[in-house]
Amino acid sequence: MRTHYSSEIKQDLSGKTVRVAGWIRSLREHGNLKFITLTDRAGSVQITAKKGEVSDDILKQVSELRREFVVLIEGDVRKNDQAPNGV
Repeated sequence: MRTHYSSEIKQDLSGKTVRVAGWIRSLREHGNLKFITLTDRAGSVQITAKKGEVSDDILKQVSELRREFVVLIEGDVRKNDQAPNGV
């Protein structure tokens, strides 16, 4: 079950584990880094999976995802000044 909506993912949650649910709006890859844009009723949040930081099983699951899939994703919030909302 989700713990937060996308609009609630802010810098004050940095370091905390959250679960977000929604549908995949976009997927892209940049080297060893995979990006997912997840959309829910409150907005969108960017999710990243980096080789070496997540298990090979997670990377395999991410590579099998497609646009419009409905997913529940658990992960740690990380501060990133370049990202929307700073996380």
